[in-house]
Amino acid sequence: SNTDRHPRTALGISEDRNTLYWLVVDGRSIASVGMTYMDMANYFLYIDAHWAINLDGGGSSTLVAWDFDLNRPVTLNVPSDGTQRYVPDGIGLFLNEE
Repeated sequence: SNTDRHPRTALGISEDRNTLYWLVVDGRSIASVGMTYMDMANYFLYIDAHWAINLDGGGSSTLVAWDFDLNRPVTLNVPSDGTQRYVPDGIGLFLNEE
């Protein structure tokens, strides 16, 4: 029933379990107002995710990826705190080319 819009981080999985959906939504800015829980649930239904879980949101919603040109990690979104917040945990996705 919470209709507040905030930055969100969530994961979803397709019914056949072959596709992982990783969602990071900015918010609290002119560029993005964020999502409600219902917005997020409807988005996962729209992209055909069968299961989804809401993770931490707000200022800790940060998406970082390795930039091979710069040889370092870079933040891909715009965290609502203005910079990446220090948090004690995170989820990583590592691909192994074999």
